[in-house]
Amino acid sequence: MSDSVTLKLHLKPDSIIIAIYVVYVGLFTVPLCLRYYVKLLSCSTECKRASNRGMGYG
Repeated sequence: MSDSVTLKLHLKPDSIIIAIYVVYVGLFTVPLCLRYYVKLLSCSTECKRASNRGMGYG
């Protein structure tokens, strides 16, 4: 635990900026990925419904 604290104290400003950048990128990309995943799920369900209708099940 103390090792990580000393590492944090010895970080350069560059690494802090990089860390902030990584956090911001994560905040922006995670919702996008979730949205894309939801779109994929909805598309798959729609395709299944369409195929079911085409087969005469719906």
